[in-house]
Amino acid sequence: MNSPLSFQIGETCIQLLGDESLLKAVLPFLSGFPLRSTTPPIQLKVQQKTTAVPTCPLDREPILTHDNFTWTIHHPGLYRLQVNLNSQQGELILSRNTSLPNEPPKELWLALKALVSLHTLIEGGLLVHASAISLEGHGLFFPGISGAGKSTLAGMFPPNDIINDDIVILHPNKNRLWVISTPFTSTQNITRRHTAAPAAGALGLHQAPEVMVTALNQRDAIRLLLRCTIIPSMPTLERVAFDRCLQFVERCFWARLSFNLNAPQVIHALHAHLTSQSGEGAKMGNHQSVPIQVKRQRAAP
Repeated sequence: MNSPLSFQIGETCIQLLGDESLLKAVLPFLSGFPLRSTTPPIQLKVQQKTTAVPTCPLDREPILTHDNFTWTIHHPGLYRLQVNLNSQQGELILSRNTSLPNEPPKELWLALKALVSLHTLIEGGLLVHASAISLEGHGLFFPGISGAGKSTLAGMFPPNDIINDDIVILHPNKNRLWVISTPFTSTQNITRRHTAAPAAGALGLHQAPEVMVTALNQRDAIRLLLRCTIIPSMPTLERVAFDRCLQFVERCFWARLSFNLNAPQVIHALHAHLTSQSGEGAKMGNHQSVPIQVKRQRAAP
């Protein structure tokens, strides 16, 4: 019997059981996420049943069904995941096993992301397309779809300040909203490790010639967060996610960051934004962002 691989992403504790080659392939991408909770992990028995199947687009939504405590996530042509969240037992069947250099096995990675998304939603959080940084212990996260500039922005900061450059977890704890790292990134130089920070603010991204931070109204903030939330396709869960977005928008300040590739100017703007929010004596739970006047710096010649 091979040794299981145990890890924790946010509040989701997982233990993989499978062939040694598969566990070895995914281990480097999960080693920075050890179990921290005493909660028994979800035990997943992983099997490879590679067959000749039609190519399935990776952007196709997986099919989610449930019966009592048993949830089934089926991504045709890629994987079928079935887990009972009462017994914490499950099975993951991979239809293919695509491995590229310096990347985790694609089908297994997609299944883990779907499971973390489902379990995080059930446990009160959200899995979100966003980069995030920690400035002086305060978390700033930047929701955005592909191409918004999430990784570009995160890359302007020292590695130790980066929570993640692509996908993070938002989770409430003790009346605070926390930004929590995940291993889900395609950037090779991002350190995959567990880290978290209380959310001081969220900023939508807009690439522009001038660096500027402006307020974002509540309606646009809800729309942005909902657009960037990762959830299995199911009407009931979509409603839960919508209500969760309403709650989370009220727990931190929201703004829009217009930015360019001048890293010192962007960093200065974000520090000024954070200082201004603190100077307002703001409390978590206010609905609107405070307009920020950012003193611009001349670009270096």
